[in-house]
Amino acid sequence: MSLRLGRAIKSLLLIMVSVTGLRPMPGSGRRWPEIVPVRRTFSFSDVDRDSIALYLNGPQGKPLYWLGCHSTDFAGKPSDPFHDDEDDYYAMFDCHLHWLKDKDGYNLLSYDAADPRENFSRALTTSEDIEGRCADYPDWGLVRHIRVRGMRITLEFKDVELGKEPSPLWAGDPSAKEVKSFKLDLSIEPDERARSAFAGWDG
Repeated sequence: MSLRLGRAIKSLLLIMVSVTGLRPMPGSGRRWPEIVPVRRTFSFSDVDRDSIALYLNGPQGKPLYWLGCHSTDFAGKPSDPFHDDEDDYYAMFDCHLHWLKDKDGYNLLSYDAADPRENFSRALTTSEDIEGRCADYPDWGLVRHIRVRGMRITLEFKDVELGKEPSPLWAGDPSAKEVKSFKLDLSIEPDERARSAFAGWDG
């Protein structure tokens, strides 16, 4: 192959990657669509009424994923395009990530490989997870990092206000108190180490 032809092929490949927004994942043999980074802070003054409904876009502005977060007792207007009744959200706070082309509505943040519709996820948070010593547990307390499909999602709970009543939601610790309000720093960044289609239990 001539040097000129080799350069032409390389240029063509670069153009294709730029146009499609696809990045090769080193060592994975897979390519995931590139997303525009997200850095936002959300205030949950009422845990059962506030929520997150966010589309993740590609470089060309096209929506690729949908991220939704709220409690199991969410009393607001349903916004999940895949689950009208929203019964699949659990505990004090739960986030789902959906690929918009997936008609089955699988939650990509689940790490149950046998059935990704089941919600075993680091994005699921109980009240006791963010109280006391549990709050400092890496990736399962106040700060959680999740890698999936070429992105790194970080959830950081701040200014957590506890009530006086015991937590009614998934509390294995009877001393855990209900969460009244909190702030959430959400960060979503490209990460070439995130090669799996579903988030793993270890990241």
